Amino acid sequence: MTLDGIAAILMKSEAQSSSSIGVPQTPYTGCPACTLMKEERRWTHPLRDIVPDPDGINWNNQYWGYNVWNRHGRRTIVRPLPRNITNRIPPELTYHIIDFLRWETKDLYNCALVCRAWHHRSQTLLYARLVIEDRRSYSAVTRFTLRGEYSRHYLRFTRMLDITRGKNEANLPHSHAQRQYFQSIPCVLPLHGPMPNLQHLRFYGCLYPPYHSSFVESMGRFIELVHLSLITFKFRSFVDLRRIICSLPKLCELELSGGELSSASASVDVASPLARDYWPRLRILSLESLDLNLWAPLSSWVASTNVCKCLTALNLSVMNEEATGLYLEHILEACGPSLVELEYNVNRPSGGT
Repeated sequence: MTLDGIAAILMKSEAQSSSSIGVPQTPYTGCPACTLMKEERRWTHPLRDIVPDPDGINWNNQYWGYNVWNRHGRRTIVRPLPRNITNRIPPELTYHIIDFLRWETKDLYNCALVCRAWHHRSQTLLYARLVIEDRRSYSAVTRFTLRGEYSRHYLRFTRMLDITRGKNEANLPHSHAQRQYFQSIPCVLPLHGPMPNLQHLRFYGCLYPPYHSSFVESMGRFIELVHLSLITFKFRSFVDLRRIICSLPKLCELELSGGELSSASASVDVASPLARDYWPRLRILSLESLDLNLWAPLSSWVASTNVCKCLTALNLSVMNEEATGLYLEHILEACGPSLVELEYNVNRPSGGT
């Protein structure tokens, strides 16, 4: 598909919608969990060279270590402050400082060992992003949350949940029992402790059949989810994927990469009543390297529903431009009127774009 063809589709879509009365939409600023991470993790900025204070404390040597330009070369264990300084630091200021260590996992581990107050403050930040990479880490999380109400309380602070394939599972077949723990996550974790602040959920390289029907049904328990990423996955049918998306009422960002359907389910009828008005209103959609048997039902569903009527950013990445051309046209026609940003990549066999 050429740039002229894309422009023609977008102009046609805009002309068809110009006569309709638009409903003002609230500006979308992005996934709160992702935005917070981008703002906090600024590794390219040089560390500040702090002038020694009137108490004679050289803060560069106290905290950063001797190499102020390298965060990774700083001290792993912070030197204790003099007593004449610690007596004047209010607890509120200490908590504020710990909050700035949100993405410094090793530092939060150290802070959690200082005292009970620091332990609680550090744990709330450590649980802001939860990574489950194998059955062992999943079992550790479930054991911790089963200890009591106090332990389950920390799941309330989880904003990002990553379920990924660990190194020990790389060579296991997709249907191996050791890799099927993922399907119990939406069933078990919300029962162990509510996750009202979960905004970003990512499955990477672990979502494959066979999976129980309760996995699809229980995904709707993440009612505050804003950003869903499915990377290197396979569903039995498009109906399962559609049910997951439609069970998340606040979903605004959807990323599908390296996905496919089981061969027997490629011809599933995805027709849906146009009168239904409770589809999630996606604002950002990313479709990368999907199999052809997924492009067909996905494009038909997008074109026949309002799920992408408010879309502002679209990222398309394909391997076979000729085979997916018609499907891309359907998606562009459905998203064109509200689209602000468009990224279109064609991955060549040689590795170029």
